[in-house]
Amino acid sequence: MRPPFRVCTQCGEARSLTDFRLDSKTRRWRQRVCIPCERTRAREYAVQYRKDHHDQTLAAVRRWRSVPENRARGVARTAAYQKAHPEKAIDIAHRRRLRKGATCSPTTRDYITRLRASVSYCMYCGKPFGVATPHIDHMMPLSRGGNHAESNLTIACAFCNISKGDRTPEEFAAYRAMRSPT
Repeated sequence: MRPPFRVCTQCGEARSLTDFRLDSKTRRWRQRVCIPCERTRAREYAVQYRKDHHDQTLAAVRRWRSVPENRARGVARTAAYQKAHPEKAIDIAHRRRLRKGATCSPTTRDYITRLRASVSYCMYCGKPFGVATPHIDHMMPLSRGGNHAESNLTIACAFCNISKGDRTPEEFAAYRAMRSPT
């Protein structure tokens, strides 16, 4: 009688027979590599394949995205994920900005914490925050070459920060003056 386990030839661990796939040819015998090792090997192969065939992979992705239905499906899937996981969406956006050259050191994080605790009014409109959470704003936007340093950070209310977008403080002041009713 055979034991109810098998030793994986890849990792050397004794595992339950359910951790091994049936052999595709005979359908009677189990494969010699366990499912977790098989998945790891497949994942490593896929990563290496993408590295070796970078241009072909990129072209295939671009072809897929060029089809309007595929693009709409991808946008809808991303929007649904961001809605379900807002904290992850913020983290992903933050990492994307960091990849573009912004850096956030531990001292900058401490500065942001102190700034939030000490400032109680918006830098742009002067209104007090009250119970609303203040936003950290980059005076010179990251998209226009600003950095994530203490000298470029300030506190703004949500309305001003979102309205400011990628404008400099001077451009935003001119925009507010133009938009304000006189």
